[in-house]
Amino acid sequence: MFDFRVRLMEERDFEAVNKMREAHGWNIVSKDFFDFYQKSGSSFVAEAKGEVVGFVFSQTIKFMHREKQMMWVEYIGVLKGYQGRGIGQTLLKKVVDYVKQHSIPRIEATINPDNLSSIRLAEKTGFKVRDWKRAIYSIENSS
Repeated sequence: MFDFRVRLMEERDFEAVNKMREAHGWNIVSKDFFDFYQKSGSSFVAEAKGEVVGFVFSQTIKFMHREKQMMWVEYIGVLKGYQGRGIGQTLLKKVVDYVKQHSIPRIEATINPDNLSSIRLAEKTGFKVRDWKRAIYSIENSS
């Protein structure tokens, strides 16, 4: 059996999360972005042998999609060498536990329809995955 633990994300995890994202070619997280999610109190990391091997960024949002309050999962990542060991599912279950403890009625996330591993992970955890389209208006590009 693989031994790991999930805990609340802490300020000291910034470097580890960024190194993990850089190793996978994911976008590097700014310190402000990391701090926002770390301070949300609902973002978590997974550790194995003292090393951060996974993370989930989530936050509570008020008044969205006709809900008074909901949880938004922004991003989840697990180091490649640690994928398939239940880390991603445990991280998402930790968010589910948080939502239940705080009486938040719903969790939402956006998953790229081509990201089959993320879709499988969400479905294994109990999410109902639907197709999505994004509509974005950027002030920077509107001139």
